[in-house]
Amino acid sequence: MPIVEYSPQLTLREARDQYFEDNGLRDRGYDDRWVILRAGGFPFAAFPYSPQRIRSVRLHDLHHVLTGYDTSWLGEGESSA
Repeated sequence: MPIVEYSPQLTLREARDQYFEDNGLRDRGYDDRWVILRAGGFPFAAFPYSPQRIRSVRLHDLHHVLTGYDTSWLGEGESSA
């Protein structure tokens, strides 16, 4: 699996913003009321986006940037592990 690398000249915030842009994560979703999980472009589950989840997802997004794991199902599994 390819690892995504960010320029060492970028700040963590700049690298995170590039991660969002590269992965089509529009407004980051931190203000969404619901999380909708999709597989093959089709929604299959939804649950409320609680303040605790938002805090966790912010850290999870930074973890993607620092480790270079992509947003595929495999990359998400590696990042979550």
